[in-house]
Amino acid sequence: MKDNQVVRIVEEGALVLSERSRLELFRVLSLPENDWKTTGILADKAGIRPSVASHHLQIMETSGWVKRVTSGPHARWSLNREKLEEFELALKSLVKGESEWQS
Repeated sequence: MKDNQVVRIVEEGALVLSERSRLELFRVLSLPENDWKTTGILADKAGIRPSVASHHLQIMETSGWVKRVTSGPHARWSLNREKLEEFELALKSLVKGESEWQS
């Protein structure tokens, strides 16, 4: 990965995960049994209102962190594990000093 790409990936991931409700949704979606859950189920497990969950899931979808499928009036959400792996690799690259960058 190029330095500017590493920084962009880490900054974007940090921004998405910096909000407590999104971090809680991320935690719930990361659990193995939580693949393709509805907004209501995710909200309940995250301890937030469905409208709040919907708002944050849309933000996470825009940045590629979650995937959505719609069936009738209901959306089902799943963590984009490829995006998580990309973030993990970029973060490791920074921590190991494999990427030279300046703010």
